[in-house]
Amino acid sequence: MAGISADDAIGPPARLQPAGPVTALDHDGFLLVAMVYLTIAWWISGRAYGDHIMGIRVLDARGARPRLLRALARTVL
Repeated sequence: MAGISADDAIGPPARLQPAGPVTALDHDGFLLVAMVYLTIAWWISGRAYGDHIMGIRVLDARGARPRLLRALARTVL
């Protein structure tokens, strides 16, 4: 009785193609989106999603949410 091996039934393995080079635009675009997200989140609500999960809130010295420029400075630094 002749049987079929698993290799015969499945076929040859697929050849993986490289995804291509990661460009500076990919990297810079991700950083830009992350910086805009964090700045807006800290400015509007005082916390980003991860801050919300951890129970952390960003406040200024008066106990208020940071203003736009302070939130932007926090993101850049």
